[in-house]
Amino acid sequence: MLRKLLFSSTVLLTSALLYGQNDKNVFLSDVEFSVDTLFHSQVGPGTTQTSLHLINKTTTSQQLRVFYLTVDLTNPIVDIKAVVANDKLSGGGTVKSMATSHSTDKKNYFAGINTDFFVTAGNATNGVSMVGSPVRASMADGEIYRTSGASTAWPNFFIDTNGNPNIGALSFDNGTATDGNQTVKFTTVNTDAANDAVSLYTPTFYGVINQPGLNGNCAEVIAKPVTEGDFVQVGKPLVLEITSDVTTTGNREIPEGQYAIVGRGTAIEFINGLEIGEQVTLTASASIDGSAVYPTDLATGNPWILKDGVRLDSESDRGDASARHPRTSIGYNSDKTRLIMMVIDGRSSISAGVHTKELADMMLYAGATDAINVDGGGSSTLYTEALGVRNNTSDGHERAVASGMFVVANIPQDDNITEIRFKDWAMECPKYGIYTPIFYGYNQYGILIDTDVQDVTISCDPRLGEITNEGKTFYATGEGTYALTATYNGMTASIPVTVAESENVSLRLSNVLIDNRREYPVEVNALVKEDLMPLNPVALSWASADTDIAEISESGVLKGVANGNTTVTGSVGDFTGTMNVTVEIPEADHMPVIRDFNTDNWSIAQTGGTDQTVSELENGFKLSYTGNNVSRGAYLSVNFGGINVWSLPESFHIRINPGNATVKKIAMNAENALGEKITSWAGIETELPKNQATDIYMDLNSWCDTDDIGIYPITINSFRLDMGASAKGEEFEIQIPAFEACYTKQGGITNAVADSQTVKVYPNPVKAGESVSIAVEGQATVSIYSLNGAKVAELNCNGEASIPTDGMNGMYIIKVTSDNSVKIAKLMVR
Repeated sequence: MLRKLLFSSTVLLTSALLYGQNDKNVFLSDVEFSVDTLFHSQVGPGTTQTSLHLINKTTTSQQLRVFYLTVDLTNPIVDIKAVVANDKLSGGGTVKSMATSHSTDKKNYFAGINTDFFVTAGNATNGVSMVGSPVRASMADGEIYRTSGASTAWPNFFIDTNGNPNIGALSFDNGTATDGNQTVKFTTVNTDAANDAVSLYTPTFYGVINQPGLNGNCAEVIAKPVTEGDFVQVGKPLVLEITSDVTTTGNREIPEGQYAIVGRGTAIEFINGLEIGEQVTLTASASIDGSAVYPTDLATGNPWILKDGVRLDSESDRGDASARHPRTSIGYNSDKTRLIMMVIDGRSSISAGVHTKELADMMLYAGATDAINVDGGGSSTLYTEALGVRNNTSDGHERAVASGMFVVANIPQDDNITEIRFKDWAMECPKYGIYTPIFYGYNQYGILIDTDVQDVTISCDPRLGEITNEGKTFYATGEGTYALTATYNGMTASIPVTVAESENVSLRLSNVLIDNRREYPVEVNALVKEDLMPLNPVALSWASADTDIAEISESGVLKGVANGNTTVTGSVGDFTGTMNVTVEIPEADHMPVIRDFNTDNWSIAQTGGTDQTVSELENGFKLSYTGNNVSRGAYLSVNFGGINVWSLPESFHIRINPGNATVKKIAMNAENALGEKITSWAGIETELPKNQATDIYMDLNSWCDTDDIGIYPITINSFRLDMGASAKGEEFEIQIPAFEACYTKQGGITNAVADSQTVKVYPNPVKAGESVSIAVEGQATVSIYSLNGAKVAELNCNGEASIPTDGMNGMYIIKVTSDNSVKIAKLMVR
């Protein structure tokens, strides 16, 4: 019967509190670091993943990010399995790809790390790349991929046939090869041929023996397994049938699915005696200090960093061991009931990397007594199926590596949630903080199958706080430490929550631009771990330095009164935050973008014309130039040097008449106060009609969130026209009499609307559900567009159209198209 790893809320609460007691300090190479647990959660059966933030208490600029898996090896449904990428020696693959490619409907490779160092350059003689091949001994699921000589400098981590983890220097020198008449040593697999022994090259090799230096100094034959599907493994005889004559070239090609057997020195005679159809039995052997061992899954590292709970002097064992790099380690505790897989990030401003001694100390902190260092740098990767790659790889993306070691659940596919847990293992909540937990869902086997379970409700002791948002959100009005409990379909979960005054309070925005129409509930945050948690602004005492310019309510709601600048302060406990407030009130629905027509800082660039000038025209400008008949890449651009648009526009209106010029595209370069930029904000999708005015509306929501007041002010940097050829010597004038900011939403029509004139629309505004009348001249098509560009109604009419407004609300654009003109109007439905 499978054992389910379920915890009562009481046990979970107690374990989280106890875990937090270790969340203090650790010594790495005798230097003290503070430790903050950022994440700790179950990710699979008997398996948790923990993320830590460490800060050097002497040199606070040195930080580390640590990620590790802790696996309960007594869990009966869990195995530890190695994977060699692509099930071949060459090529490599990401840790994620190895996990997904080996998972089946009965085996789930749900978490793992990278392991072996690998070959980074070289090709076999048949052109097959050797890149990605483990450089030393490697085994996966019982199969030997490569052997190497015993070396404590290159220790092997392996899982034996009993499922126990081990570390040692393995020797493969005692294997045997026999043809029934004589027996010789069999010592190496998929590596340089051994002297006075038989070596084997398997279907996982590069396809060719690739040792031309053996030419004339070896004997080789090709063979196939007598039993289909057999492969070479420690302690189990592999019976092969000879399928070729003997050769001595040392670079024999290996047919698909077959093996090459090579003898050197005294083993040449053994190979020479083999004939086609004869059988050979090879039995691989492994030992440590003369004692036989039986590994099934094996990786090789360098150096050995922990042994029997003692940190080893490892930094001279490897050239970069004493330098700070990202590193990966694997190890286990003294009774071999827990496995630790760890990655420490490096080469970044938030994680400096570690020496191998510091890596050993972190493995000790995590509970290991024996551990090795495996491949690190950009290869360091810790992966879980549900949460993805957990560390920040120094390459900026997952690197293809040689191999990985994985936690495998031997279970069928099951997508039914039988247990929930908070994503957070505990929470320190600031007073007046607003906390909406995220919940994980697990199946009956303990596999994390849902990282955002919905419809969970929470409850708490009234001494801790209140529950709001229909049972979804905790409001920290109390103090002390109590359980926060979640309920979902009869399941419950709890975490300890501590409410206390926070020393890390801040206002989200230090500068705010506002008008007299919009209200802004000031956003207050507190830093919790590395995330910002919102505080209820009601908790602060608010004041405006000049209430004639801006007012702020007791609940922290800001509103502009008159144009000008002032400051607003909010205080709670020892915190006082100040916000600079600028009030800019629109004088009309449409206002010029260029409020002060001063071209001193402007510049004009053009391909396809000469003698460019720009001058003021109504609420915009006009561009004049002389054509020169260049069409390829023709454009005309005005760089404004950065114009801050007045107040809080929601869209922009451009009226343009290109005259005889060919204008294919209109675009602006703009940015907002949050630093978000758009370099080619297109206003049209089709060529403009010549010698007539076209009205274009561009909605700001197409590239930034106008609901966020923090985006303002909007800055327009440049205006560009992509053009066709202009006849050489001809004078051109492009009129843009309206270059305006709009303070009620107008945008969303992607096609330009030409020859704008007033259209009679009544009643306007109209009450939702009632009909609106539109007067037209003769035959015309009437179309109504929402602000996101969707056509909500269209009909053909003669004289007057009546259109119902069922289901409509807000601002709309009416487009009336006849044979001679296109007219537009705005419609407000309330």
